[in-house]
Amino acid sequence: MKSLKITLLLLAICMSNLAFSHALWIETNPIGVLQQKHQVKIFFGEYAQQESDPIKKWYSDLSDIKIYLLSPDNKKTELNKKANEGFYETEFTPTLEGNYHVYIEHPTKAPYETTAFEFSSIAQVVVGNAKTNQIPTQFGISYEPKKYAIAQKIDAKLWYRQAAHPDAEITIISPSGWTKTTRTNQQGNFSIMPLEKGMYLIEGSTEEMTERDWFGKSIKKIWKGTTTTLFVD
Repeated sequence: MKSLKITLLLLAICMSNLAFSHALWIETNPIGVLQQKHQVKIFFGEYAQQESDPIKKWYSDLSDIKIYLLSPDNKKTELNKKANEGFYETEFTPTLEGNYHVYIEHPTKAPYETTAFEFSSIAQVVVGNAKTNQIPTQFGISYEPKKYAIAQKIDAKLWYRQAAHPDAEITIISPSGWTKTTRTNQQGNFSIMPLEKGMYLIEGSTEEMTERDWFGKSIKKIWKGTTTTLFVD
């Protein structure tokens, strides 16, 4: 009986930490070229450990994600995805200059006890001249999409329901797995000072207290996590 209790406790700890330690993220070159195919990959796992889960082991129904493209003319298109063992891949061909957003927004069906989980991710791609525009998801991170240099300060903002989201937790993970946690200021802003080359994963999180039905189950809270990636040369 004692061993059963220990097993159940460990299972509960693993389940409660799964969504917080794991993240959904999009990898793609932030610079695109007119009329040339642009490749995109989507992962779920622990970037700090350089680990991505096989798609068949993605949390709940997260493998059913839909991937969307918002083009500079605000046209929304669902992109076809191809499954590989540890990631999805897709592509699009830019036909206009400006900012493209590849994004995902997915509430997972299975809550843990009374907490539900919602994952989102955004990748920005610039073709030609960049323009400032609103992020396409309810919860997301924005910054000027380009390739940055080491020690170049990067300013970013966390948005929630089309408004700046203050005092929210931000996790910054470097290419080597170094992790730093910070918080947004009252204007939803935060900054990054990269110290090494490669891809950085930036995750914002928040919690919404709400008692409601969630795919047939009663919940009291929704944990929301959103990611974006940026590149340092």
